[in-house]
Amino acid sequence: MKDFEEDKNLREQVQTGIENSIELNHLKKVHKKMNLLRNIIISIISIIAIVLLILFIRYNRVNSILNKAYRHIKQMANSGNYILTTTQHYFYYKENKTIDAEYKYFYKDGKYKLEDTVTDDNDYKEIPQSNTCYYKDNSSEEITIFHNLKLIQSSKNFYEYIKGDRFFKTFHFVTDSIRLKNSYKGLYILECATYNIRTDYFNGEECYVLKSTYNSNGYDEFWFSKENYFMVRTIQSYDSYYSEHTYSLVFDQVTDEDVDSSNIKNIYSDYDIKF
Repeated sequence: MKDFEEDKNLREQVQTGIENSIELNHLKKVHKKMNLLRNIIISIISIIAIVLLILFIRYNRVNSILNKAYRHIKQMANSGNYILTTTQHYFYYKENKTIDAEYKYFYKDGKYKLEDTVTDDNDYKEIPQSNTCYYKDNSSEEITIFHNLKLIQSSKNFYEYIKGDRFFKTFHFVTDSIRLKNSYKGLYILECATYNIRTDYFNGEECYVLKSTYNSNGYDEFWFSKENYFMVRTIQSYDSYYSEHTYSLVFDQVTDEDVDSSNIKNIYSDYDIKF
């Protein structure tokens, strides 16, 4: 009887030991899985934190560049004497078509003159189309000289020309971004955070380059002088076309004669005049 009891106790101890061992192994597995899960969660949180930090840093840098560029544009717009030159190049892959243009704005004391030349290798058969326009601040009247047609025409525009307006229309990326910031702050933050930033050189000048990539379809680039945040270049590259715009600005070189339209009838006496 005693031997039976001892054998029974031994079996119970063995069974308890097996059960404890199984429970211990189970707890070890659970603990291992919990550690793995905790490590995964920590890794995910760390990755999210790093991504958010990168986006935050990028947003601050882009926002700083755009704000400084906008302030510089406003300062330039207050100038009473400047020449703003923009060159534009377009190439359409499917049509194998090239368009080149130059726009030169002269401004002095409320008077503008615009000289533009456009070369379209298809439509114009490589013959540059050249026009000269005169207009004034707070006036919708415009005098246009069509040099190819030998025609001078006066017309009313839909809006009045306002001092500095040409700057804000020319640098629309900057001004549109600021308007987006003022109207839709969340979208502005998201847009700024998606731009990549690098430094590069254009015409020997060090620049900040903001680049926005649209999947595999193409990208936009905006080049700002590192010295004064003036936008010197833009690039658009897509499946269907490529375009590049450049900008240059000089101050205090415009004379009264450059923006004076009072004598154009005598200067272009062989042109057809319609006003």
